[in-house]
Amino acid sequence: MICKKNALIIFILMIMAIFLLTGCSGIVPSFPDPSKYYNILHKHSQKLVYCSGIYDGANIDIWGPITAGEEEYFEFKLVDTGDGYYYILNKSGKYVCSGDTFDGGNIHIWGPIPSGHEDRYKFKLIDTGNGYYYLLHRHSGKYVCSGFLANGSNIHIWGPIPSGHEDRYKFKLISDQ
Repeated sequence: MICKKNALIIFILMIMAIFLLTGCSGIVPSFPDPSKYYNILHKHSQKLVYCSGIYDGANIDIWGPITAGEEEYFEFKLVDTGDGYYYILNKSGKYVCSGDTFDGGNIHIWGPIPSGHEDRYKFKLIDTGNGYYYLLHRHSGKYVCSGFLANGSNIHIWGPIPSGHEDRYKFKLISDQ
């Protein structure tokens, strides 16, 4: 019994020494970082999520590579709503949203968020591994997806996720900041 207790104490002291010697405080940075803008990579197409404009109702599509002079169309910040969901804010100041609840419902930007419509703007990040996430839309209970490969192809909601089509629903946050 004494040997096991001593071994545990030695192990704990070694971990503490590693933290002290490496300068690690034990604090894990939050992800996504609320101070950063991200490009959002769609796994199926290997293209980026893109706003077709920076006005209310502008469509959300896939596009790649980034067009020079249009970088803000590709940049998004995730704003924690405090309930396990995020608002996805385009650098234009408009939020990603959908008022639809049916398969194929459109995703677009709008802003500011109208009172009483907050759930239309909320998305949950569900970790699928290797840095990819499903984006679950709170208002519809459906997932963000695109089954297309070409520039300008639409991003929409659909659910549940059909077996064998998982990559059409996976997104990765990429930041160079």
